[in-house]
Amino acid sequence: MHPMTMTEWAPIVRRSRQIPFGYKIDPEDDRILLPIEEHLDKLVEAKKYLKTCSYREVAAWLSVRTGRPISFQALHKLVTKEKKRTNVAKLFRHFATKAKEYAETERRIQESILYVPKSKKPDALDTGWADDILATPDGSDGRQ
Repeated sequence: MHPMTMTEWAPIVRRSRQIPFGYKIDPEDDRILLPIEEHLDKLVEAKKYLKTCSYREVAAWLSVRTGRPISFQALHKLVTKEKKRTNVAKLFRHFATKAKEYAETERRIQESILYVPKSKKPDALDTGWADDILATPDGSDGRQ
């Protein structure tokens, strides 16, 4: 667990023959990648340095600290993909919030219509999926 961010690193499923930075192949199952906590902790630290240093400088620093080489292009790609995943999660949360607002507005409109009998009023919109997305801390829908 990373002491500053309290991140607990979890094993991931191998998706290609290339092993991502900060992971190693599980000796018992080659389809599972085990986290190398020291490398991932240094990667978190390296991302902070990107605010003031170039990708080349940070990649060189990370390679020296971990003993595992990483090019500046690979570091850039890794950081860019993570930002994209974070942005998608934020987008999911935004749309889930809006869906709940619109469902509530629809419910209020349906209740205010006086001349339609209850038997002919449509059912309330199901927003359970939005509750699920809003309940997760990262805004994802639980899939990877």
